[in-house]
Amino acid sequence: DGDNANDINASNSFAEVQDAITSWADNGDRLTVYLIGDNDNDDFRLSGGKVVDPTSLDTWLDYFQRSNRTVNVVLEFAGSGGFIPFLQPPPDEERYTFASSAAGRQQTLTEELSYSTFFLGEIFNGESLGIASRRARKGIRRASGNIRQKGFVDDNNNGIPNEKNVDEVASMSRFIGSPFFTGEDIPNIA
Repeated sequence: DGDNANDINASNSFAEVQDAITSWADNGDRLTVYLIGDNDNDDFRLSGGKVVDPTSLDTWLDYFQRSNRTVNVVLEFAGSGGFIPFLQPPPDEERYTFASSAAGRQQTLTEELSYSTFFLGEIFNGESLGIASRRARKGIRRASGNIRQKGFVDDNNNGIPNEKNVDEVASMSRFIGSPFFTGEDIPNIA
């Protein structure tokens, strides 16, 4: 809206997150859900001690996908890889799921260094979800020191992440937003 202030349409509560996915987004043809923050017993922590568990998130995403729409899910919180087996889409639907760390494992999340630092850097440079995932997984693994953080991807919708020569294949041709706005169409000046 041009006022340089962050706009907040609702609180960060269980009901509002559910409503955002099942109601607000319902007129869209695709949806990207990006959850970044802390975990609480392997669930995603919201305000006021509330959490989003993987089964609830899957139910909301399934509801959105009831009419043949694609969903991208990016999870950045400790143990986020534990959500992947629960986030399989309905039959014949496309869902691309990316997680910043293994189930039950810690992660690096600071202003200077996180999985998102690498992932979003690639997205903003016009790369596909698959390229962004690959480079984010390699980057955070190298940069996370003793944590040895490992990112995960499931883009063949079977709930099993990082299958060699299987996962990251479909997402190589998928983008968040228009490639024009993210920089894919670089001008060629002759």
